[in-house]
Order: sequence, then C-alpha cells, then structure tokens
Amino acid sequence: MKHYFMWCISMLAVVAGTHAQTVAVSSIEVQPATPAANDFIIASVTTEFPGGPCSRESYLKTIQNDTIILNAFYCYQSGSGGCTSTDTFAIGQLPPGNYVIRAMLNTSNAPAVCGSATYLLRDIGLASFTVTTATGVPDAVNSGDMLLSPNPAGDVIFVKVNRNVPFVTLRIFDLQGKMVYTDTFTSAQGNLKITLSHLPEGLYSYSLHTAGVLSAGRLVIAR
Repeated sequence: MKHYFMWCISMLAVVAGTHAQTVAVSSIEVQPATPAANDFIIASVTTEFPGGPCSRESYLKTIQNDTIILNAFYCYQSGSGGCTSTDTFAIGQLPPGNYVIRAMLNTSNAPAVCGSATYLLRDIGLASFTVTTATGVPDAVNSGDMLLSPNPAGDVIFVKVNRNVPFVTLRIFDLQGKMVYTDTFTSAQGNLKITLSHLPEGLYSYSLHTAGVLSAGRLVIAR
C-alpha cells in the first residue's frame, strides 16, 4: 500500500508538470514594431492550451514605471486537440525609453465554476521594446483625412475617409485597454458605417490604422 501511494503521488507530479509546460504564452507582438512617443501602442498576446474549449473570463492591465503587466484569466477544459487565443491590449502613448511587457497567464480547468474558481499562474511571457523620440514628421494620413463621428455616439458611428487608401482598420478599446471591437475595410473611401449597438454606454479609446499609420482618440457612447 505504501509503494502504491508513493506511485500515485509521483504520477500526479508528472501530470502537473506536463500540464504546466503545455499551457503557455506563445507570443507577444507590439504594434507599431518600433514605436515613437507620438504613436498609439497596441500589444497582442497569444496563448496556447493543450485542450479545449478555452475562454477568457477577465483581464487586467497595469503600467508600473517601465513595466507593462498584462494579466489574462482563462478557463479551459482538457480534451482532444488544442486551443489558441489572442488578446489585444491598448497601451496608448508612452514617453521615450525602454519597456518590458510581462504577460501573465492564469488558468482554471473547472469550467462549471469558472466564475468563482481559483486561478493559478501557469506561465509568464516577457517582451521588450523601445519607444523613440517623436520625429515630428507628419502622418501620411492625418486627422483631416480620417474622421470619426458622431462623438458622443449612439448605436452607429461613421468613419469618413477623404482620399482613397488601401485599407482602414478600426479598433475600439475599453477603459482596461482590452479590445472590444475591430474591423478592416478594404479600398476605403467615403463614409464607412459601423454599428456599435452591442457596446454598453461609457468611455472608450479607438485607433484608426492605414498603411502603417495609427491615429487615436477617445470615444464616448451615450444613448
């Protein structure tokens, strides 16, 4: 009986070690790749799980001096195949300097009670980037070329593109920096109509991106 008990403990240790190694932060991407002080910075964190399905339950972003901490809390169920998920966070503008991103993946494998489950830190991903001094070179597409209205908005907004561009990507973020809406329009020119009736009232930030240029601002939704 004693040997059987020790064997069970050993097998649990092996399973736990394997589980911890296969739940991972697989990549961290910063956009733009070489940001300047006048750029609106976005970070995308991709995580991988040994089974599925997986769902993000909550998230938290904090900035402490030169360290940006991105916490994601996931619920997943072990099974066949795997699950990959990407979360996009709005960092915003930062002063010139060197920065580190700590992406912290917390998981619970009890889907039935995920809302009240205890989450365990499974992996930490690290990435570094440098913010350079603003060059002062005007954007290829400035605020006069792309206009978002009305602001405050109700259920619908319009993005007016005053000249032909290959694409326009709109991203909207909540106060925690989590992306809550994204869409890309190709061969964009004129008025682009976007429905936001699924978003609750409140304060958001947004970015408009085209041909490597980012323009950002605040958006109020009030009905």
